[in-house]
Amino acid sequence: MIITIVSGVIGLGIADTLYMLGLKIIGVSRAVPLASTYPLFGLIWAIGLLGQPLSYSAITGAVIILLGIWLLSRKNDAELTTHKRKTVIIGVAVSLSTAVIWSVSLTLMNVVVSSSSGDLGTNYAIVTLRIASLALLFTAFSPFIDKRHGFLRISKKATVVLCLGGLIANGLGWILMNYSFLLIPQTIAVPISSTSPLFAALTGFLLFREKATLWTILGAISVVTGIVLIFIV
Repeated sequence: MIITIVSGVIGLGIADTLYMLGLKIIGVSRAVPLASTYPLFGLIWAIGLLGQPLSYSAITGAVIILLGIWLLSRKNDAELTTHKRKTVIIGVAVSLSTAVIWSVSLTLMNVVVSSSSGDLGTNYAIVTLRIASLALLFTAFSPFIDKRHGFLRISKKATVVLCLGGLIANGLGWILMNYSFLLIPQTIAVPISSTSPLFAALTGFLLFREKATLWTILGAISVVTGIVLIFIV
């Protein structure tokens, strides 16, 4: 229970907050691929803390991911003023920080799932505890975090969108991900979940009219390809 609560605080509380900040600064098509490099950092924890061997495919995958990050982080010099260039750098740093913290949260969740009975009901209970504990913590600290109580003035439309997004991603998404560990190896489940940059980039281009550049497309493909090489090959 303690590990689950800690995972929720750092994953849903800290990392998701940074994630939304990254979306605001550099947009969906860039922030999502960068944040989705969390399997790379998970690999680092496995090698450094658990002593797992480093394969040539993992090295190749890491290089391709770094290439993807560089592609996603750049634009033509003519398109960026000095101020905008600094803004992009900040957005990239925030999104990568999200990935690091997510990898820690995911590692903690794996510890909990592997030590439990592993059925669907248990996964539901774990996810419920994770979300409920964070909700209570945020409610308790809301007078200090948001002294003006701005969250109480959120529009009805924004409230509905946030609730739906939370239920889909933090509720259904985590339940399905945990349950997938029972059906397929984690080395397959994790990279599949990391292919979200492709869908997020497409959503950003189609729904939010974000500019589809060659760099963002190649960067998203590179990040996903590198993750696949690390965990599958």
